[in-house]
Formats: sequence, C-alpha cells, structure tokens
Amino acid sequence: MFKIDNALQKPIYKQVIDETKNLIAKGMLKENDKMPSVREFAKMLNVNISTIQKAYQELEKERIIITIVGKGTFITDNFDMIKPNYELIDSLLEELVREAKIRGLTKRELVEKINEAFK
Repeated sequence: MFKIDNALQKPIYKQVIDETKNLIAKGMLKENDKMPSVREFAKMLNVNISTIQKAYQELEKERIIITIVGKGTFITDNFDMIKPNYELIDSLLEELVREAKIRGLTKRELVEKINEAFK
C-alpha cells in the first residue's frame, strides 16, 4: 500500500506523509481507518522507528491523524476541521507554475491538468 523510494532525495518521513495524503485523496484511506502502529509501520517499510514517529507527529500536527492511547492511530474523522495550509499551497503553486512555464505549458494546459487531478 505505502510506497517509499530510498533513491529519492526527499526524506523518508516526508514520503510517508505525502503517501498518506495521496491515499486519503484517492479514497484508499478513509475517515477512522486504523493506521499501523509505529513499530509495525517501521517494520513494514524497513525503516527506523523514529522515521515513522516523525511522520506521525507531522500528520498529527496537521490533524490528518489522531492517536488514542491504548487504541491506536487513526485517520481523522473530521476533515472539515482541517484548515488549509495556504502558505504550503502557495509555495507549491509557485513551483508548479514555474515548472510549467519552463516546460512550455500554457495556462490553459496547466488548468486542464489541475482539473484532471481533481477528478
């Protein structure tokens, strides 16, 4: 389910965060789904426990997951309470537009790609 690429320059904990968000966006992870324990997840991905702990801490800070002591870690059951991180979105949009311009995409082509991604 989770794909991690050790060859990428992106830290593994960020890959875990991104993959979690991707699986939520695709509907493969849903509200109240139980996540693996930190130890299980680290073993599954063959990474250090602290890597998963850091990813979980970031996901909790963003209110994507919630940990209930004695029960486990779950995907939040209230996505409506998650506030958009406009600073992050603006940064990603700037990068996306810059890359699209460099590669010769028109605004129309880029908007079409964005619309496709939202389907």
